[in-house]
Amino acid sequence: MLVVKIAESLTSKLENSGIKYKVTNESMKADILDEFLDDILVLISLPVDLELEYQLLNRKASGVLWLPIKNGDLEEVIDTLNNGGRWFSRVTLTRKISDFIDNVDCAANINSFGFTKREKQIIDQIKLGLSNKEIARNKCISEATVKSHIKNILFKTNTKNRTSLLIHLSK
Repeated sequence: MLVVKIAESLTSKLENSGIKYKVTNESMKADILDEFLDDILVLISLPVDLELEYQLLNRKASGVLWLPIKNGDLEEVIDTLNNGGRWFSRVTLTRKISDFIDNVDCAANINSFGFTKREKQIIDQIKLGLSNKEIARNKCISEATVKSHIKNILFKTNTKNRTSLLIHLSK
């Protein structure tokens, strides 16, 4: 019942903001992928399912909200969507970028920046969408060392964040 009340509050705020949305739950999960979702925010009252979220991204939905959500977070979602952005998890967006990069030959670009062997390894981990903590664990180094490598990589490529780095390397 709590999710329903939160959803009613959300839908009221979304309607006032002019954002198009659809609400789905377990019984409607399969149907949502058959619908026209271009620029529609999908509200889902299910446990987080990143595969479903990825499919919705590929169906050109404007975003996914996993219910329940806090009112403060909703304001950020509304601002982002009204400014032309999309609302998906970092994992889903990283997967989409990674899929794009896998279809582009980045090897020549990576070699042109003079990255060290370890920096290339860190870039491979970034492509997988891993956090600094996960990279540190995988490479048996400290998080501070990972941050240092990422800082150097971003400096060498004249980029400001991981997303712009991956896009820059794919050109």
